[in-house]
Amino acid sequence: MDKPFELLSQITAQPADRRMGSTIARALQATFGSRASDSDYTAAGIICTLFLSAILEGFPTIKLHTFVRNYREESSLFTFDCKSYDTIIANISNYNLLLIDKNIKYTEKKVSKQEILESLDFFTNQ
Repeated sequence: MDKPFELLSQITAQPADRRMGSTIARALQATFGSRASDSDYTAAGIICTLFLSAILEGFPTIKLHTFVRNYREESSLFTFDCKSYDTIIANISNYNLLLIDKNIKYTEKKVSKQEILESLDFFTNQ
């Protein structure tokens, strides 16, 4: 599980907050169980949350794409499709997520169901 946080720390040049991506990662794990590793769920949650950070807080998209590319080079992420979205969303009880803003500062923000669906689309279309 440390690999995604190590990579996040590298791309942000600061210690990674381990809450980053945890809400989505837990929802994915609740939906798919043992289909993927804890590290892969963590990475998927971080990818979705970095996407939301980019569209909502101005997080640099180059850093988002760097995270995705580097993680995929070292690990094969599990896949799913839009048929699972309703179950994933049902497993999310809190829409307050930790995001990273344009100044690479952690910030908490309430996001919408639609925004989370868009982040899942980003992940599945990689």
